[in-house]
Amino acid sequence: PEDCGGLDLSWGNPASMEALIRRIANREGLGKILALGVRRAAEIIGSGAADYAAHVKGLELAAYHPSHIMGTALGYAVSSRGGDFSSIYASMEYTWPAEKAVDEFGTKDAVNLDSIFGKAPLIRRAMLVNAALDSLGLCKVPALSLLGAFDLVREAELATILLGYTVRPDELMTIGERIINLERLLNMRFGAGAEDDRLPPMFSDSPGISENPSGDFPQRMQAMVRMFYSEMGWDPQGRPTEETLSALQIKPPADPGSQAA
Repeated sequence: PEDCGGLDLSWGNPASMEALIRRIANREGLGKILALGVRRAAEIIGSGAADYAAHVKGLELAAYHPSHIMGTALGYAVSSRGGDFSSIYASMEYTWPAEKAVDEFGTKDAVNLDSIFGKAPLIRRAMLVNAALDSLGLCKVPALSLLGAFDLVREAELATILLGYTVRPDELMTIGERIINLERLLNMRFGAGAEDDRLPPMFSDSPGISENPSGDFPQRMQAMVRMFYSEMGWDPQGRPTEETLSALQIKPPADPGSQAA
């Protein structure tokens, strides 16, 4: 209680929740620590708090429990920004019928929430489309939740009208791919690597949180990440290969793994 400024922070206490939100906004007491974000707050609090810090690459997870929606779990792990739903926004995983998944990704497992197969091409497509939509400044809710096409056809038509010259869907997809690879190189330049493409251990070994009785969640995640690297044209360490960068007309850095000075 003294650490929490007298607040009862037991689960489901709305009065304490509101009070703590106000303290975070005003940076008062415990709120001053929590305002720094989950990762830094856990480091300051100590005493094992890091084991319960739900973040990837320092960004808090959003929306979904990753143990039960494997494509989104993969997206959290490999996103350039960390545990962020909106930079992946893979709504096709739970809205597309199995027949469309077979047509687009070769397997109905792509839309089977518990399967790890077919998720690598699904998340690759989602990442490229999301990067292209961000570049166009378009809201993803109508594009990816209401329409849910993930083919950039309408977006190419819009860009063509606005720009006055023909823009093809595959060109927008390539732009998205270039962005994702450039983001990857930038992250690597500042020291992030394959070891950061993972979910917090709380989802695999914390009683009452992991919901993973078989205990194989880490292995399933590792397998998906490896398949994703291959799908992206990256090496086993998650580094874009020279062939991939050349195809995207990106000059390979002299030392892509070096950290910033």
